[in-house]
Amino acid sequence: MKPLLLAMLALLGAACSLPPAEELPVPFTTVAMGEQSGIHQPKNVVVRTADEWARLWKLHDAGKRPSIDFGRDMVIAVFLGQRPTAGYRVRIMDVRQGPDQLQVHVRERKPDSNAVLAQVLTYPYVMIRLPKKDLPVTFAFRD
Repeated sequence: MKPLLLAMLALLGAACSLPPAEELPVPFTTVAMGEQSGIHQPKNVVVRTADEWARLWKLHDAGKRPSIDFGRDMVIAVFLGQRPTAGYRVRIMDVRQGPDQLQVHVRERKPDSNAVLAQVLTYPYVMIRLPKKDLPVTFAFRD
């Protein structure tokens, strides 16, 4: 009986030392991305309603607004702000859901130092659609 009790205690101890719940990937699709936006300052936006989406798209000023079903989806947008030349890009690499937040991993791609680039101001942006979550959203940028 004693070996069984020791085995049960060992299992209980192992269960108590399990790592915290893992972050799960959240599927998403890109709604829009490009180099020209009416939003000229760096900005991260979470859109959960049609009214918010209409206001954001009006500021973005980029033609026909994509249709989003805000009953089931939401939009996350990243605007890099002004860049000095063409060739800058922004991409959302992945979205992870933890127990108390969504974390959006963002990557900015800068042009190669040897590239011949259009000498024009750009305003790179990306917008994604994902299943609606009522969690706070944080953004993690990496090069």
